[in-house]
Amino acid sequence: NVCSWEDETIIFVKTGKVSIRSRFNNEEEMTLLEGQSAICKKHAVSLNPATAPEDVLAWRERRLVFRNAPLDEVLSEIERFFNVRIEAHSSLLHHTITARFEKEPLPKVIDIVATTLNATYEKQDSGYRLTAK
Repeated sequence: NVCSWEDETIIFVKTGKVSIRSRFNNEEEMTLLEGQSAICKKHAVSLNPATAPEDVLAWRERRLVFRNAPLDEVLSEIERFFNVRIEAHSSLLHHTITARFEKEPLPKVIDIVATTLNATYEKQDSGYRLTAK
């Protein structure tokens, strides 16, 4: 299973094995076995820490799953998922979030994230802005 965006690609092996190589460094090759995943970012390929397969494949079923994830990663994933821009005040970025969203609309996801952070949010022309209370 491959999930790719402009700045990163995640490869997850559900069954079998897959060899991957950085397009910038032909020497850097990695073989992934069943249940393993890797993240390819710009010039680096790295083994993704152990992740539950159902979490990795969640996007296929319109689900978002976060387990103690840094806020910047959570917001990036929500941005990609909903094709929207989300800004957060720097004072919020030290937070982590554990949450599961199943086919929730964007306004509800933003509201839950803001409530979890004890923050407020406002809709802007370009997306959303989260601010500490």
